Amino acid sequence: MSKTEFKVLAIDDEKDILLLLKYNLESEGYHVKTASSGKEGIEIAEEF
Repeated sequence: MSKTEFKVLAIDDEKDILLLLKYNLESEGYHVKTASSGKEGIEIAEEF
């Protein structure tokens, strides 16, 4: 299984951390979504 088949949901209340995580993971071929709260993360996870 290649990395491009993996999805990552990063949740953090620090926007800069989320941007850094998203950039680094996407550069490695992962499909990344981000959320800034647990509630938002749950909503995204249900669709993702």
